[in-house]
Amino acid sequence: MKIEIQDTAMSESIKNIAKAQANMQKELTDTKKDTKGYGYLYTNLDSLVKHLRPLLTKHGLSFMQMPVGSENQAGVQTIYMHTSGEWITSLVKVPIADLKGQNAYQSLGSAITYLRRYSLSAFVGIASDEDNDAQGGPEEIKKVAKVTTTQLKELNKLQMEAKKRGLISINQSKDLDDMKQNMTLDQYSKAYKRLDEKIVDDKNLERSEKKFDLEMEVRKQLIDEETKDENK
Repeated sequence: MKIEIQDTAMSESIKNIAKAQANMQKELTDTKKDTKGYGYLYTNLDSLVKHLRPLLTKHGLSFMQMPVGSENQAGVQTIYMHTSGEWITSLVKVPIADLKGQNAYQSLGSAITYLRRYSLSAFVGIASDEDNDAQGGPEEIKKVAKVTTTQLKELNKLQMEAKKRGLISINQSKDLDDMKQNMTLDQYSKAYKRLDEKIVDDKNLERSEKKFDLEMEVRKQLIDEETKDENK
């Protein structure tokens, strides 16, 4: 089954959704693959949603999925959202084909259900199918959403600031540059979160040091004034 991934878009910023995604994935566990397909096992859509919904809700994440289509294609548009108002959306489509033992409407319903499961799994970063490439299973394009030019600019900005502050080494910066050549949304989320946390921590330390220096300067002035008074 050839899957086309089209029309991926997102809100102007996804800083909050990226952090929530990274934190959610720390707690994310694999699902039980207990439904039999054509030569492979998978997690059905109901089980997948039940598995994910509590964890997504905990981290302020949610999703909507809507069927779309044309004369010869069926598709699903998934909107992945955060309570901050940030969002990411992607449209996936497959050619409409008759399945053995099913009428046209049943075949269409099966395709939409499959795409809902496929798309939701890709967004959260979980495998709902066994890896069946060597088992003669359905042919799939196992493709995950790639980062946009805007996201890369945001990451570059954080990377430059981290380098300026001496928070990452030359080798770490080079590794990140190499990763950006073909970076997935999941890799972006994790890299953005790591850099952002380093910078926030460094800024907090900087403020603490300035506050300490200011307090020491005030104390010095008070001591100097007391000394002058004593000498009068």
